[in-house]
Amino acid sequence: MFHRTLAGLCVVLGMLILMPESGRGAPLPIWDKVVTKGASRFKVLPQFNDEAVLDKETGLVWERSPSASTSNWANALNTCTGSIIGTRRGWRVPTISELMSLSDPSADNPSLTAGHPFQNVSIDDNYWSSTTDPGDASRALRERFGVGGGGVILGLKTDLARHWCVRGPGGEYGTP
Repeated sequence: MFHRTLAGLCVVLGMLILMPESGRGAPLPIWDKVVTKGASRFKVLPQFNDEAVLDKETGLVWERSPSASTSNWANALNTCTGSIIGTRRGWRVPTISELMSLSDPSADNPSLTAGHPFQNVSIDDNYWSSTTDPGDASRALRERFGVGGGGVILGLKTDLARHWCVRGPGGEYGTP
């Protein structure tokens, strides 16, 4: 009887893990999803005054037009945290993994999925991530969306780079 009860419990737990929604009705992320075309992967959100874009692959909401100004890492964190984009608060600087999820290694100038709806993406500047170098707290990772499918760059937090705000779960800030 113990084995039958345990087997039944495993089936129930397996169903809960595979269910697309949590018990509170919020969708769980599906990390094996691949949406290859920009027009079907990204959706400009009218409820955000068309100032934000939903990435259907990751479930994150991105600022449609990242800032053209540059700042150091701490100012980028503060700017995103204080931003109101599409009449909404709750923005942050993305982790390096989140930022890299926008990059298409087969694309150039910018290295974003073809058909993406983003505006004002620089191919010459780097974008801050919230990810601190684990070996040196004075450095953070950045992403470049230029030639060669983009790339990750490690730089001092006092350097100047652009920021691209994101909204959604995850992404804790590293050591300031």
